[in-house]
This record gives sequence, C-alpha cells and structure tokens, in this order.
Amino acid sequence: MPIPQDIAYLVCSFAIGDDYRQYLSILQVNHEWAEIACRMLYCKPRLQSYVAFCGFVRTVTKGNGILPYADYVRALDTAAVNRYDLRRRLVKLIACCHGLISISLGYQPASVELDFFTRVKRHCPRLEALQLPDVEKCIFMQEWNFSSFKRLRTVHLIAAPIGPSSITSLPKRVKVVRLERVAINNLYLEQLLKTHPYIQEIEIINCKDISKLPGLAYASSLQSLTVSGRTIDDTTLKDIWSLQHTFMKCDFRDTCITDETLIAISNSGVIIKEIYLNDCSGITMEGARALLLATAPPELIDITGCMQISPVQADYLENKSPSETKIIAQKKMSFFLP
Repeated sequence: MPIPQDIAYLVCSFAIGDDYRQYLSILQVNHEWAEIACRMLYCKPRLQSYVAFCGFVRTVTKGNGILPYADYVRALDTAAVNRYDLRRRLVKLIACCHGLISISLGYQPASVELDFFTRVKRHCPRLEALQLPDVEKCIFMQEWNFSSFKRLRTVHLIAAPIGPSSITSLPKRVKVVRLERVAINNLYLEQLLKTHPYIQEIEIINCKDISKLPGLAYASSLQSLTVSGRTIDDTTLKDIWSLQHTFMKCDFRDTCITDETLIAISNSGVIIKEIYLNDCSGITMEGARALLLATAPPELIDITGCMQISPVQADYLENKSPSETKIIAQKKMSFFLP
C-alpha cells in the first residue's frame, strides 16, 4: 500500500533536515520519493558557489530532464555568486522558472540589464518578493514600472535610481517596502504612503533626502517602522507622535535622536510594543525612564550601544520599572589602538 504523498513529504522533511547529503538516499527510494526530494531541493536552492549555480542552471533549463525541475523553483537567491557575470544564465533561468515567487539578487552590482527586468515581468507573473542589488549605475531604472507585478508584496531596493513614477507604480496591495540608499524625498514618501494603504512594514535606511515622515496618517495598516541613518534626528520623527497608532516594532538604531524623542513618545498616543535604539549615542537614563513611565510602555527596549547607559543602569531600570518591560543593553566590544 503506497504512503500518502503528504505523509511522504513530512517523512522526507524530517529525514533531510539541514543535511543535504540525505537527498541522495531519498532519491534512490523510488520515483515518487525522488520527485518529493527534488521539489524540496529545487524550491529554494542554496547557490553558494559559481560552479553550483552553473550546474543548477544547466539542470533546470534542460529540455529533456527526467523531472520538470523548473516547475519546482519558487525562490532564487544569487547573493553568494553575484560578483560574477550572471547575465546570460540569469536570463535563461528566468525564462524557464514561471513559478518564481521570490527573487533576491544580493547586494553586489550584478550584471543586471533592462532585458533582465523585461523577462522578469514577462515570465514571473506570480512574483511576490523582489530584492534588487546596488544598481545605481543602471539609468534605465529611473522610470521602471512595477505595475505589472500584480502579486508583488515585498520590495527591497538598494541604491536604485528610481524616479517618483516608479515608487508610485508599486502594486496597491504591497505590504513590505525596504528602501536603502534610495533617492526618495519627503514628497514622494508621502505619495507612496497615501496611495498604498496596505503597507504593513516600511524600512528607510540611509536615505539622505528624508528629513521628516509625512503621510504616516494614511498608513493605517502600518505595524513596523524602521528609520535609520545619521541624518535622522528628533525633528525627522516629530510628525509621528501626533498620531493615534499602535506599532508592533519601531527601529531607530544608529540615528541621532535624543531623549527629546523618547519623552515625546511617552506623552503621545502612540503605542510601541518593541523599540530598538541601538547605537543612539544621544539617549540617556532620562529618556529611557520616560519610556518606562509612559501610559503604555514598550514590552521590549533595546539600548545596546547607547554609550550613556551602562548595562548596570539598564538592569536597575528594568528592576525598578512599574511595568514588565524587558531592557536589552548588551555591552559591545571596543578596541583601542595604543
């Protein structure tokens, strides 16, 4: 009596775990088990070397393969091999893998050209997550249109020279937007939040043209807010504290905010479940104490790297806190040259 496929899939999952060598044993059981193992292996392939990437492309794009390997591919991450010229093989791979849900091209300037994005739009209608590398030299990205990706829910852009029309062309139901070193200003950020009410998580990292955060009043679904960079100060975040909103997480690490922001939080109607203030050198005991005395204090406060608050002081605050707030203040290693 054959084992039901869902049970066979669970058995394979437990048998393999994180050990890729177990795939060879399962492939030798029978054709059904071999197909289950290949589905698991090719769903999110681990491409750790250029040789492995080339072999993967050759297997997936082969027209007369034993199994339809291209149909199994759901996520593609080329971060480990992005320093090589992947142009021809990437285009060939995208043309075969029509079931791709996630594409991540790493952080290095990959061999990405306009033809690649055209093929992604044509062959990957189910794409939900897209992470583009540092493509600031690719001028063609200036007015690139995302509107054809109807299912796109996660976008991560790194130093992409995208224009305002590209930002607003994101699908209306996008949920996660990560912008790192992107030339977006206050006006375009407000337009993005105003036209995309379903955004649940937004990250703005080292975007130097952002001096304030307008439009948050329109982001009724927003649960996680990350704003990072040395150009961010108390004035940048001032507009947030006039809202009546609940954030599951606020991450303001490596910014120039001071106790003024923390006191404003405690006096506002904003509720923050977790707040991360790592490496904010302007934070002192006064600001941390103000957070703890808020009407609805955070459940977690991370002040690791705040030089004006020692781990001993953090323990004292946590013990004296009227709430059950957990305070993290790990001491960082520092090295000094003689």
